[in-house]
Amino acid sequence: MLRFFENLQYLFGWHKKPILGEGKVNIVSLAKYQAFNKNDVLPDSWWFDTRPFDCQQMLEKYKSSLATVSFNGQKLSDRLNALSKAYKLNTKIALLTLEREQSLVRESVEGLTKPVTYMMQRTDGKVVEVLSSAKQVRLDWACGFGVPDLQPRKEQYRGLDKQIDAMMMRYRDYSNEIDAGKWQLNAEMRVDADEQGKTHDIVYPANKATFSLYRYTPHVGTKDSPLFKKYQEYGAFLSWTLATRVFWKQDFL
Repeated sequence: MLRFFENLQYLFGWHKKPILGEGKVNIVSLAKYQAFNKNDVLPDSWWFDTRPFDCQQMLEKYKSSLATVSFNGQKLSDRLNALSKAYKLNTKIALLTLEREQSLVRESVEGLTKPVTYMMQRTDGKVVEVLSSAKQVRLDWACGFGVPDLQPRKEQYRGLDKQIDAMMMRYRDYSNEIDAGKWQLNAEMRVDADEQGKTHDIVYPANKATFSLYRYTPHVGTKDSPLFKKYQEYGAFLSWTLATRVFWKQDFL
């Protein structure tokens, strides 16, 4: 009960002790993020929080198909924590991405046997049509990596293990781009391309977390976004929704 009350204090900013962040990371109250801000979607203090997290508990709670996945004897949850440590990123970023892209954390895909076709560019450059089950498609492209808008998927990234490895590596690369001066925070970034490739919005990422989200998925995803009618919630808005409504629940802080 005490732990629950303490989490409420931190979540709504009633307590001066910071809940998130380590080392040199700036501490930001979660209360600031209770409303969506397209230029400041998630705090760096959460993005870079590398404290151990029981991924397995969350996957089992939601009866996720990922709870039973393993790679050469290593549970998916253990692999995610290892990647978190290696890239100095929050493990929950991986879970958030898996849920945002393919709803794999809070759903089971075991019954999805319907055949699905998609176009894929093989490693030799040839574009082919691939036939697979809906379940396998969601697992093979779990993080949406190598799935560019309006282009064939990239074969070299097909497979759950490749997806999560590439996703975490790329998020770290984006932060490194800021550190190296290749991109500047609060600089203009054009996002929200429609199906013809025309961008419809401009954002000014205020921190590395927000910058990384847009570099990975360049869509705001609110009702004013051009693809909202097709996807309803997606992009940065969906990332914010999942973080604040799922991953910041007191059970998973």
